[in-house]
Amino acid sequence: MAAYVDSSFLLAIILGQADAGACTTIWAGERVRVSSILMKMECIVSLRRVAFQGGFTAEKAWVASRLDALDPFFQQVSFKTVDDSIENMIRQDSRLADCRTLDAVHLATALYFQPHLDEPLWVWSFDRRMRELCPRLGLTPRP
Repeated sequence: MAAYVDSSFLLAIILGQADAGACTTIWAGERVRVSSILMKMECIVSLRRVAFQGGFTAEKAWVASRLDALDPFFQQVSFKTVDDSIENMIRQDSRLADCRTLDAVHLATALYFQPHLDEPLWVWSFDRRMRELCPRLGLTPRP
């Protein structure tokens, strides 16, 4: 299977959340990983937000170590930029209005990748709204 990875899935690994072990196993089992370039920015902002909300006194060092941990994962993902092709997907598919804007960008990107893959594409996300919309778009949500 191919995996469309969103930031919630990757952050579960980097932040050592309850599902981190399962997510790491899933990550290792996928040979094709794709995402929107948006995922990188979401991860960076989320890490900084976690540091700020957690009151880390060494915020810069904590964030820097987590960003360093992200880089090897990023290198294993084929990223799609947000461009006219993604905008056109959003313009043409009114179902994408049933979620938040950034989620619509992610799902439009997954739809963009799907016909270019030789195997089914699963969407790896913990975002409830994205997961609920996936089946209506012909995508399979995981985990």
